[in-house]
Amino acid sequence: MFNPHNITWLDAMGSVSAEMDEETACLRVRGVPCRDLHHRGFDLARGDEGFATTDLLGKTIGNFPTADEALVESVRAVGGPDLTMPPPELKGIRPGAARCCRDWTLHAACFPTTACVEREEVVRAVADAVAANHLVAMQGFPGSGCHAIVIELARRMLAGQTVSPELRHGRVMELDWLKLSASQTQSGALGSAERLAQVLQDVALGGHVAVIPRGRAQELARVLPPSLRGVTFCTTPMEAALLATVTDVVHIALPELSPAQVYAMLEQAARALEVELRVAIPEETITYIFDHATGARSERPSPTVYQVVPGALVTVLRLACRRGLAMAGERTREQGPPAITAAAVEMSLLQFNASQDLLLHSLMDTIDPNVETNGQALEGE
Repeated sequence: MFNPHNITWLDAMGSVSAEMDEETACLRVRGVPCRDLHHRGFDLARGDEGFATTDLLGKTIGNFPTADEALVESVRAVGGPDLTMPPPELKGIRPGAARCCRDWTLHAACFPTTACVEREEVVRAVADAVAANHLVAMQGFPGSGCHAIVIELARRMLAGQTVSPELRHGRVMELDWLKLSASQTQSGALGSAERLAQVLQDVALGGHVAVIPRGRAQELARVLPPSLRGVTFCTTPMEAALLATVTDVVHIALPELSPAQVYAMLEQAARALEVELRVAIPEETITYIFDHATGARSERPSPTVYQVVPGALVTVLRLACRRGLAMAGERTREQGPPAITAAAVEMSLLQFNASQDLLLHSLMDTIDPNVETNGQALEGE
């Protein structure tokens, strides 16, 4: 139905599934990777005068004379990659692992990101450890830049700048706990631990790098293979020590960034958001967010790690851009890129502070039971 170029693109995306619905005679394309890390889809149906496509809400995307043109324009309309470009040269990925993981290498190939700031030594250490078939336990709070290092590793693997030839054309696949739970529910036969072990095995056998997010360290330690090449995020040194009992672990604690480095990251993210969302972010807006994080505009006497981590500030800035676009309206956007004001930032800060409080409580709930268990063990001895 599609030409070889588009079929190669569909194979490279990995997560895309195309199935024919016999009742509606529609080709359902699901799992298109997008810039915002969500997977989109659409339906493609043959009509009297060509091919018509609709999104998941039933809204018409367009009518096209050929199926290839319908595929290219529909993928672009839902926020996916440009299929007219040459497809990236990547190793294949098994469907089971593709449905449960985020493909950071494909994301770096389709949606170029800015370079990682002030993390060169950490990126080099992670690349060397992964090339030596070790599991890297990267310790850092949420928003401290763990994902930025992983994306930089994916970019270097894509460009062939890694030490080990085995990593060339490989993918950096991050496990998604929600997708893993959903796939385990659909299969029914396998438990969560067995499904986790199967996905890790699929990633390893394909010659890819597994990225394991925070949480479920004890469950991971039970099913972890003796030699797994990958990166896992952890919040405390105890999680890294637990994983070191079953496999070769290289523990890397992310160093804290200076205020000047955090401001440089925030400014770099602002310039990338201007291109991505077609907005204007004045220097005053960047300074406003940074001053609020460092306590200059807050009643708190000193900043906490949940206020000044670069990921948190970039999230606030992205929320402010979204809110500013909604406040501007279509007429203002036609006149030019709308400027993101301090009012949009202030409303986004109020929304983000509530979510950070929930994050803090969830972290405390996961840390306190471990502390109590260790204390009880010491008393028992």
